[in-house]
Amino acid sequence: MDASFTTPAPMGNPCDETGMKPFDYSQVLCMSYVFYEAQRSGPLPVDQRVTWRGDSALDDGSDNGEDLTGGYYDAGDHVKFGFPMAYTATVLAWGLIDFADGHETAGQMEYGKAALKWATDYFLKAHTAKDEFYGQVGNGGIDHAYWGRPEDMTMKRPSYKIDDAHPGTELAAETAAALAAASMVFSMLDVAKELYDFGDKFRLTYDKSITDATSYYHSWSGYGDELCWAALWLARATGDDEYLTRARGHWDEFDLGSGEVKQFSWDDKRPGVFSLFWTLDGSSDYSDPLKTYLDWLKNGALYTPEGLVYLDDWGSNRHAANVAFISLYAAKNGMDTEANQKWAREQIGQLLGANSRYHRSFVVGFGEDPPERPHHRSSSCPNPPADCSGALGNPGPNPHVLYGALVGGPAQSGAYEDNREDYQHNEVACDYNAAFTGALAALVEINMTGVLVKTCLLGALAFTLLHSAEAQCEHVEVTQQFPGKYQADFVAIAPTDIEALDLDLTFNIPVDQIEYFAGGATKKDDYTFNLFSQNVKAKEGEQVKASFMVHYSHHMPFVIHEVINGVEICDTTATTPAPMPNPCAETGMMPYDYSQLLCMSFVFYEAQRSGPLPVDQRVTWRGDSALDDGSDNSEDLTGGYYDAGDHVKFGFPMAFTATMLAWGLIDFKDGYEAAETRDPGVSPTGQMEYGEAALKWATDYFLKAHTAKDEFYGQVGAGGPDHSYWGRPEDMTMDRPSFKIDEPHAGTELAAETAAALAGASMVFNESDPTYAATMLNVAKELYDFADNFRETYDNSIPDAKDYYHSWSGYGDELVWGALWLARATGDDAYLDRARDRWNEFDLLAEDVKQFSWDDKRAGVFELFILLDGSEEFSTQLLKYLDFLKNKADYTPEGLVFLDQWGSNRHAANVAFITLWAAKNGIDKEANVEWARGQVGQLLGDNSRYEMSFVVGYGEKYPERPHHRSSSCPTPPETCDGALTNPDPNPHVLYGALVGGPAASGDYTDSRQDFQHNEVACDYNAAYTGALAALIEISLDTIN
Repeated sequence: MDASFTTPAPMGNPCDETGMKPFDYSQVLCMSYVFYEAQRSGPLPVDQRVTWRGDSALDDGSDNGEDLTGGYYDAGDHVKFGFPMAYTATVLAWGLIDFADGHETAGQMEYGKAALKWATDYFLKAHTAKDEFYGQVGNGGIDHAYWGRPEDMTMKRPSYKIDDAHPGTELAAETAAALAAASMVFSMLDVAKELYDFGDKFRLTYDKSITDATSYYHSWSGYGDELCWAALWLARATGDDEYLTRARGHWDEFDLGSGEVKQFSWDDKRPGVFSLFWTLDGSSDYSDPLKTYLDWLKNGALYTPEGLVYLDDWGSNRHAANVAFISLYAAKNGMDTEANQKWAREQIGQLLGANSRYHRSFVVGFGEDPPERPHHRSSSCPNPPADCSGALGNPGPNPHVLYGALVGGPAQSGAYEDNREDYQHNEVACDYNAAFTGALAALVEINMTGVLVKTCLLGALAFTLLHSAEAQCEHVEVTQQFPGKYQADFVAIAPTDIEALDLDLTFNIPVDQIEYFAGGATKKDDYTFNLFSQNVKAKEGEQVKASFMVHYSHHMPFVIHEVINGVEICDTTATTPAPMPNPCAETGMMPYDYSQLLCMSFVFYEAQRSGPLPVDQRVTWRGDSALDDGSDNSEDLTGGYYDAGDHVKFGFPMAFTATMLAWGLIDFKDGYEAAETRDPGVSPTGQMEYGEAALKWATDYFLKAHTAKDEFYGQVGAGGPDHSYWGRPEDMTMDRPSFKIDEPHAGTELAAETAAALAGASMVFNESDPTYAATMLNVAKELYDFADNFRETYDNSIPDAKDYYHSWSGYGDELVWGALWLARATGDDAYLDRARDRWNEFDLLAEDVKQFSWDDKRAGVFELFILLDGSEEFSTQLLKYLDFLKNKADYTPEGLVFLDQWGSNRHAANVAFITLWAAKNGIDKEANVEWARGQVGQLLGDNSRYEMSFVVGYGEKYPERPHHRSSSCPTPPETCDGALTNPDPNPHVLYGALVGGPAASGDYTDSRQDFQHNEVACDYNAAYTGALAALIEISLDTIN
């Protein structure tokens, strides 16, 4: 049978029930964002959940030589009307800002941001020049004459703009409001300011310039409300009182406090104006009109016989939802809280099924007897290749369920019919769902106490099960991963003759949806799906294959139980919990297994990852964490590394870590490539790819942290609150403030070290990913100029870092170091000249150099100067330093060079790297190799007093109680209480971590509470990793 003729299974609801009562506000909130995905125009993203939609309208704007792809189709049609779309974006942003807790509780914050960004990305495209903005794509008459899929459109789609000759005040001001509000979620204030000024300076009702909009979205209320609304959003987003003053001017000019107010809608913003003015200004001039309006809604407005407030003949449900949002905002801010909450809850209840006449939901796909025939072109069309002719008059349900869409609603009499041809009462639209979405988030917040909200708990549940004994069945292999979903192949031997595949897959955590490409997928419960296909046949003993897509909301689920045609072939649920084994096999290298250790060092870096973890994560007891980092400043600062045994992301030592990882990958590349893993049954592979992945985890974060020219976020998390918390990063609830440097508050060491890291990394990725390398190099140049032009000790600008990573050596070494790395990466002698100038300016001689570390780069400076310049001046400085290390430095009684009382092992490893680099470059090769090998040997077990390794998980005896929060915590659901003082070994082996090391006396105790000698840190392993690669190069002839 040809699989192309199978009937595609209908798309399931991507949003699970959560158990919330009386209505599942969390599920409906999720569904509302699914509706927005169904309305998307343009090229669709890889994580699109509405699978019956495809790319469409890819030539929008081409009639005017512009790219106007993207944005939202307005309603059941395919016009992109900019005015109501801007209102939609403003109100979506408002809900995300003021009901953030509700979004977070329901697990919908990221989907909300994505819905908002789909609109704002389009607005930024549509702002094609100063005082120019495209406010519509598609002609209403032509569009409405076509009933079909947007993917199949062939008619002309003209684009219409406003400019200084043909202004559009409402449109410009509303879009300014949208971008200003969205800037509190993202960053797009400059365009918002431009559009507001355009709207205020060139005043004209917008549909006089875009006349095609008049029949659909005429501005009945005029533009005074939009000008005031936009100024208020700019005041809120910027904190600039000038905009509040301008808003008061508009209020007075247009007399917005008087006159009849009925609606809050795309046309009339006055109730929103009252609300924002009240919270920004506090004057009774604004709170009184709001109270009057809310009282009128309860006591003076019209209602349907069933109790729905009735404010307009078109979209009555939408208007009820809009004013429910206003009531809930007032309630949250202390205005008659109980009464306003009660009234709003009743109005939303009307929409969700609490209506005595219909006993039905007005939200497609939700609750009892929901609408099945919304006036909506694309969902009414059958799957291709069937055409859409006759779909408008088809009496049956729409072939595709338009999950989450709020239909227009009843007439004043209460009459309502689920009729596709009744566009007055049964159409859907983007603006219908906008305030409705925020109201749902508000109700989730109100219902949080005492209610089990499963979507809220899915993340914790996923983390719990991810770290249980269960493992992925071996028949399933993940082939591709995308945000919120992954593709996998099931491959097994048929245990019996199969005439039609009947496969049950059970997952360790709830799954939203399964797409089975060769047949249908049916949900049995939250955890189990049945894959069925008459096209898959096999004889007993033959191979059976099924490819499928798994959709999920939180952590990545995996298959733990398989039944194929009635025969169980996998069950991992009953296995006894076992500790995570060492991912790095022994290789037989002597006297120490440098290859295994190099592999383990990169495993340690995986244990330190912050943010959403990748599919190939080897440290299985870690999960996604700190997913809101940067949100306090409306930035995405997820990713990067937790610094040590804590969960702060200190940018300065992280940048040094990245520089050193890059240096090792560049200059000891042969050692990385020769380091075999020797996994049983697998060909030996080197560590180069793991090294690049470890480096990229840091540099991806640095690129995010560079949020603007001369601006860089240098820390996330405050040391005090973080260090007072002993627990898993996945369970953190404390505030994690983000700290930046900029022109007024510069940070030379931080910017210059990050420039060095990105320059070095650009050399690592230059061949494999030249585009990424070029991006890093450009940012490196910007950061270096920032560091040099605006000089300031970085911890004066980020004072929270001072107690942990104070710059004792000053910033002169970083300025030389950064210039040298740029000179090496670019080949541009101008950077070498700048390095020489800073060398002379800061007099960076070797007389007082003791360490090579995150603080003092001088030893590394000597070596890079030797490489790039060759002058005897720098060779002399390096030789002095190497002589100091061997003949004048302090040593422990066991022979470890002792350069600092904190992290003595780390300092020994750092200078071992320096000596091995010198040896490779012909400087006293034999002596330097011997000395470095002896120092690294001290770390790996060649110490007569302890007879142990200082690397966790390596050797016969090693530290079992490192000062490290996450590895000290037991597997969930057990709590981490008492873990710091627990005398037993850490429940999870922190493979590859180099602990702090002994005191000057040689004393060392494997105690978790001794953070001076038994903590671990990213910078501890950085140069150590490169030193291992160097020793592999030297030992190549001894590897079996």
